[in-house]
Amino acid sequence: MGAWGVQPLEDDTGADFGYDIEKSKDLSPMTELFDRVERIDREEDTIYSWDADMVLAACDILARIRGKPGYHNSYTEELDTWVAKHQPALPQELLDRAIRLFDRVVRDGSETRKLWQGTESEQDWLDAMLDLRKRLTTST
Repeated sequence: MGAWGVQPLEDDTGADFGYDIEKSKDLSPMTELFDRVERIDREEDTIYSWDADMVLAACDILARIRGKPGYHNSYTEELDTWVAKHQPALPQELLDRAIRLFDRVVRDGSETRKLWQGTESEQDWLDAMLDLRKRLTTST
């Protein structure tokens, strides 16, 4: 059985994306993800859950790089170590892209958003997403 939690790094897809970042020396997997999802966004009405979950994981990672991890657990331990070790630069353009894609996934609808609707954990997920957006947008 796979992992499924309200935090972006607590599901299989988000954890796998975090692992991709851990294996890299920079944020290029994130740039590639955003390039792909922005193309999908222009061509499709819906961002499908696989891509939406990775976008949310990327946003969580960016918040960690900004010094605003929000939470720590067994899913984030190695990623937190990677962030501390590499201390990657965070271009404003990448952060801006992340916020736009975050809003598309959470506010404008995505398959992930639809999957959480009507579940017992919907409010917990929405609260986690509100917290993540604050971590992405508030001053450091």
